[in-house]
Formats: sequence, structure tokens, C-alpha cells
Amino acid sequence: MTIYCERKGSVSKAKVDPRSFRWIFSGKAKVLIACPKSAWNDRAKRCASGTRAYKILTKPKHGRCKAGAKKIQKKSR
Repeated sequence: MTIYCERKGSVSKAKVDPRSFRWIFSGKAKVLIACPKSAWNDRAKRCASGTRAYKILTKPKHGRCKAGAKKIQKKSR
């Protein structure tokens, strides 16, 4: 099990298309991104306007998360 600190991104689940969620790796963070509802192109499977961060996972420094982040456990692959 790996421990991460989870922070909310800039968009809520109600404002994004449920087909557009993707994980990307940015530096030391894992970011779950999604496309706004009206911008998702289903045929091309791409976002027309650019994706937004929905959830950000980082490893805790010194075993503690920063204020506003919650500690979660995820299974390792």
C-alpha cells in the first residue's frame, strides 16, 4: 500500500464529462484530469478546450499532508 495526500482540483464532478477522466503524471504528482462537459469530442476522444485538474495526489513529506489535503491509501501495482 502506498500513502498519498489528496487535494481537490479546479473543477467539480458535475461540470465535467464522465468519459473524459484520465490520469497524468506531473513531476512527483499524479493528477486526475477531465474535460468540461460541452468541450468533449466523443468521436476523436479528445477535449476541444483543454483539460482541468479534478484530483491531485502527492506523496506526504515527513509522513504528513499539508492543510486541506486528506491522507489516502492506494494499492501498488
